[in-house]
Amino acid sequence: MTATQTVKVEFDDQVVERRWSDANEKMDWTPFPVGYGILINERYQFPMDMALVRAKIDTTRQLFVDNHMIAHMQGIVRETHETKDHPDNPIFVPYVHYPAFICPDPCSPGWRLYYNSSSWLLHVAHSRDGIHWDIPQLDVFDLGRIPQQSVPQGPNNAIECGQIHGLLFEPDDPDSQRRWKMVMMPERSSRVQRHQRWKHLDLPGDRVGSPYELWVSPDGYRWRFEAEMNHWKGPWPDIDAPSRWPLSGSDVFRVRWDPILEKYIGTTKHRIGPDHRTSPIFHAARVVGQIESDDLIHWSPPRIIAYPDG
Repeated sequence: MTATQTVKVEFDDQVVERRWSDANEKMDWTPFPVGYGILINERYQFPMDMALVRAKIDTTRQLFVDNHMIAHMQGIVRETHETKDHPDNPIFVPYVHYPAFICPDPCSPGWRLYYNSSSWLLHVAHSRDGIHWDIPQLDVFDLGRIPQQSVPQGPNNAIECGQIHGLLFEPDDPDSQRRWKMVMMPERSSRVQRHQRWKHLDLPGDRVGSPYELWVSPDGYRWRFEAEMNHWKGPWPDIDAPSRWPLSGSDVFRVRWDPILEKYIGTTKHRIGPDHRTSPIFHAARVVGQIESDDLIHWSPPRIIAYPDG
């Protein structure tokens, strides 16, 4: 039996209604949305003063961010220097090139830049200093798949058509054909519909969503599809407390490898509500989530790691 209970939002005295099962409910939701902040309040969850925790100081590089990491200072002043624009900026023409990932080039001294152009074509550029970039002639992607008015002039340095959400070079992978890994959302018009809508998903017909995909390569240029992920872009990335947890992520998704956890970490975007302090359109706050994976295919449910306090 599903009961309806009214939850009062005390910030602006608005009253919203949310449904949940009285039998399963184990949390009092009346303090929310103020209570959302508890989800990431480290001082509340871990009341220990971290300044008292023994720090590891050795001969490796150390990042001194907090003053409690420094035993004493005499005759020196701590100063944070401002960033400065390089005189050659912009090194890539804005609104024509959309940089996505930059990484050291394992094949030659310098760097690789993976960037998008129009129609979400994905390109690679090379540089020895990170300032002056060369456009290689790769000829690994058939530009005939793309409307010709959207193909940039110059060498064919396109490698695929889509948006990168993660790029990893793993030289120790025993399969030499999988040493480069890319998390990608293919461009809509070139996307192969590999998945089927889950028939038990009770959502409006226009909320279909698409799974992010894992692509692999031996050299970072020639890519092939390997698998769909269980993390999707849509159809329901929002948290509608307390009745609905997100079924997916949104358009913001960044993947990295964490050497401490020895897991792949994904940063996701969601909205959580009801929260009438924030957006008058969604009545929800945009939050940052985190998911984890061992294989870049199967991901854990998201948990909130950043929530706005106003």
